[in-house]
Amino acid sequence: MDKENARKKLSDYLYGSSVGRFSRALYSGTTCATSFVFTSLGSLYKGRASAPKPLPSFSEPIPASKRKVLVLDLDETLIHSMMEESGKPDFQIDVPFDKQSCVYYVYQRPSVFQFLYMMSQWYTLVIFTASVSEYADPIIDWLEGQVMAKYGLASEIFSKRLYRESCTYRNGVFMKDLSIINPDLSKVILVDNSPFSYAINQRNAVPIKTWMNDDPYDECLSDLIPFLDALSGVEDVRSILGLRSSTSPKTIA
Repeated sequence: MDKENARKKLSDYLYGSSVGRFSRALYSGTTCATSFVFTSLGSLYKGRASAPKPLPSFSEPIPASKRKVLVLDLDETLIHSMMEESGKPDFQIDVPFDKQSCVYYVYQRPSVFQFLYMMSQWYTLVIFTASVSEYADPIIDWLEGQVMAKYGLASEIFSKRLYRESCTYRNGVFMKDLSIINPDLSKVILVDNSPFSYAINQRNAVPIKTWMNDDPYDECLSDLIPFLDALSGVEDVRSILGLRSSTSPKTIA
């Protein structure tokens, strides 16, 4: 097997398919999710600025029993990984594949630790990825450990992790059925860069721009913090998220 075919085989194994990874970038390369207008909250979230902004004051932590569930995608939403270095990586993992170890270099999206910490104060956090656990777990462990150390947290921030086997596979794409996490979809939100991922539950989705380690000033995660702060107090998240114009493919039969 030549080098290029070997890489494609590994990509298909880790991410679901190389085509799927390309389609995520294709369909989500518009603007940050915060560019949508949510009139019910009376807020207009614009695109990114040229430099990071100071954060305003936010709500107090919400008791665990009253929290909604925030489901987070991993690749191109929180991090980006690649088999070749592109600048100094933040982390690297060794993934076993075909009786050998493959190195992946991991890059953190700007503000990811701050975002995860803030979300852990208001939501029950779940990671839902179309990747396999051998690849995803070391990255999730690293993200979690960094947040715990940086903010002095005594307990883990992710309550659950779901991988490819929990996805719904249809016509070559992996979709995420949020009802397997909580049947009460009024209390569940998914932040994901892939429209295919939220095709089943479009009214629960907060789309986010794909991040490929291509913008060191990306503000999509930090821009989402005030919106998700406000959304944590809404009775039914679908009453707000359902207002946006869907960017998802209309049908996946």
